[in-house]
Amino acid sequence: MTGKTTSKPFAPLDLLRRELPALGLTIGFAPKSRRDTLAVFLLLWLELRRATLASEVILTATRLAWWRDALETGRTEGVPMADYFVEHGLAEPVAAGIGIMVEGTMEQGRPISPHGLIAALLADVTACDVMVIEDILKGLDQALKGKGGKDKTGEAGIRSGHPSLDLIAWCCQKPSRLDYPEKHPLLAVQMMLAAIRL
Repeated sequence: MTGKTTSKPFAPLDLLRRELPALGLTIGFAPKSRRDTLAVFLLLWLELRRATLASEVILTATRLAWWRDALETGRTEGVPMADYFVEHGLAEPVAAGIGIMVEGTMEQGRPISPHGLIAALLADVTACDVMVIEDILKGLDQALKGKGGKDKTGEAGIRSGHPSLDLIAWCCQKPSRLDYPEKHPLLAVQMMLAAIRL
């Protein structure tokens, strides 16, 4: 035995399925070649969202600055998601966007939402409208807070033209759908039916 440990390769979709299983299901409706990229951007959105929920603005800025600096320098300290961005040539645009969030947070004295940054990154991958994706992320944010509804993501609401994003909007209509599989063990079947109707 050499004493070396082997770590499993970073699998964004698997991690998203563990972190928020309902979102993992929605990504299953995307083309296979795009699933990991969509998943890693949603994981980053969740991470940056958590940073903005810190009790102090300086804590938010510090957490965001770590991401910016790690991606700008390539010194990711073995954080798999940061390594992914560096290895896939995504570090520069992600770091630039996070840098804008850091500056805005410090200038405004309140956390800047990650919705716009992630919407822009997802728009490049999905060819969907940035504003539509941003509205979907805002709806997801509200749904995670237990405040979903039919304002923009409702039955006749947002449609991006991308099956995974449209299913995220569909999940936001009823925040309890995000409680998969505990409260909604048949969510995958419901999603398939919803995707047909969308």
